[in-house]
Amino acid sequence: MNLALVSVHIKNSPRAIPLGPAMIASSLHKELGSCVTSEIINLYMNQSIENFLKIITSKPRDIVGFSMFVWNRNRILETIEKLKADHPEIIICLGGPEATASYDNLIDNPNIDFIVKGEGEKVFSNAVATIMESKSAENISTSPIVPNLEELPSPFLDGTIRPENYSGLLWELSRGCPFKCDFCFESRGTAGIRRFSFDRIKQELELFQEHGVEQIFVLDPTFNYNPKNAKKILQLIVEKQADIQFYFEVRSEFLDEELAELFSMISCSLQIGLQSSDPNVLKNINRKINQDDFQEKILLLHQNQVVYGFDLIYGLPTDTLERFKNSIDFALGMAPNHLDIFPLSVLPGTKLFDTASSFNMNYLHENPYTVISTPTFSETEMLEAKEIANACEQFYNNGKAVPWFSLVIETLAMKPSDFLIEFANWLSLDENISEDPFRQQLAFLKHIFEDKMQNSELGNIASDIAAYFCYTAMLMECSTGISTAINANCKYILNPDSCFVDFKYDPISLEEQIYSGITDIHDLPFVLEKMEYEVFFYINNSELDVKFFTTPQKDLLNSYKNGGNELPDIPEESEFLASCIDEQILLEK
Repeated sequence: MNLALVSVHIKNSPRAIPLGPAMIASSLHKELGSCVTSEIINLYMNQSIENFLKIITSKPRDIVGFSMFVWNRNRILETIEKLKADHPEIIICLGGPEATASYDNLIDNPNIDFIVKGEGEKVFSNAVATIMESKSAENISTSPIVPNLEELPSPFLDGTIRPENYSGLLWELSRGCPFKCDFCFESRGTAGIRRFSFDRIKQELELFQEHGVEQIFVLDPTFNYNPKNAKKILQLIVEKQADIQFYFEVRSEFLDEELAELFSMISCSLQIGLQSSDPNVLKNINRKINQDDFQEKILLLHQNQVVYGFDLIYGLPTDTLERFKNSIDFALGMAPNHLDIFPLSVLPGTKLFDTASSFNMNYLHENPYTVISTPTFSETEMLEAKEIANACEQFYNNGKAVPWFSLVIETLAMKPSDFLIEFANWLSLDENISEDPFRQQLAFLKHIFEDKMQNSELGNIASDIAAYFCYTAMLMECSTGISTAINANCKYILNPDSCFVDFKYDPISLEEQIYSGITDIHDLPFVLEKMEYEVFFYINNSELDVKFFTTPQKDLLNSYKNGGNELPDIPEESEFLASCIDEQILLEK
């Protein structure tokens, strides 16, 4: 029997890993052996339905299974309608969170033969065995969970997923969630947490290292719920000296000094679901917060230089625009590496879906199920909140504003939310504003200091501070590598991991002042001198370096931006470029 197990990803990214279908394929191989041949197919939302069908039907298929999520539901339904019309003999199955949650209104779809609810490894294997025996998909039973995870083979260890074929991996250490958040589907229908064995985790980690995996996204909804177990896994990662970037979801209340220290010993980023800072709002979705404790626990991460970010949701029951703004101020006051803000979605299968009418919530009753308005959060206010969220994404997240944002806010004597509103309004007034987040930042900082303080000089300093940190982050995170330049079809080329940035003041002195603890931009004009040099940022042996050049020197270097085969005959220029070659500013093949 020939099967295709299909994942439709948002886009081709390090997170686009077909872990669910791979778990199914591993179980099929274990339970049914050579009787079944399964192929995992990765598709992406930017592909056409025709392309979907061409790939799926490139081989004969007896069964095609789709992993359905909120974001791909409509595309999958369109695909199976055409697939069934052209190939009525193919048995079509759905699985995944959205198929489970929307079982009742999907099961009557004539193009769907059966749906696997919940965890599908055992159920799907049994279903395929039944189909092989009876040639029918009728009367297939479903079961929500696999009680003993040790019965499930690892798709990494058995070769179903080959780590070297992906730029990142999803890593499942456990299943289930101990919390009952009303808006979340994670814990519905499960009882407690079931864990994969430590030995399996160790073997998988060793495999990831062997194949040079660069990024791992840990799927546990609360990695540190059991601090002892979390510490054991982190200690393993530390001991293995895994040169991998890890992403964890954690809860603040389970953090302690030892955990913070362990996180600091590996390359990682933590995501913390704050959702709201208002205890009364959180109470309506079966969550709670102690603001003092939350801040104390986040301070542990901050002191240990651990990268962390927060989630916020707007449109929660009884929330208001003002309370939402207060949540933004609370969150940004702790200097997260990023702040991700979403509208509330009333997802089928969640408790909130069952109770939404009691809150008189107006929301979309189809994908993406987002809230339109509530009695305390009008439709207009929801749109305002969306603009604030977009402003935060553009200015704070994309603009890498973490190191200096509080300094600017405090100097302007503004709340973070009010600053973001000003930025959103400014963007809406000028259609000619650059789409580059860094250029937007620099222009807006000059504007707001002039508008709020009538002081263009402070605006120039704020813009210089932002430029230094923004372009530093850009080069360090997006380095293309010197090998790219060395392989270029020319003898000399300007280091591709570089840029010239205009400054009014010496950026090195600016950095020193900030790290010395200065808290008010008003003080900087008295300790800084204006400069007349072009500033060159570049990556030199994986480290950021900064050089100062005159305009003629900048023009000479830029003449090699697209490559060149000769150095100039003028001795002064040739000598200058020779020194640039020594310092990896100009690269020689």
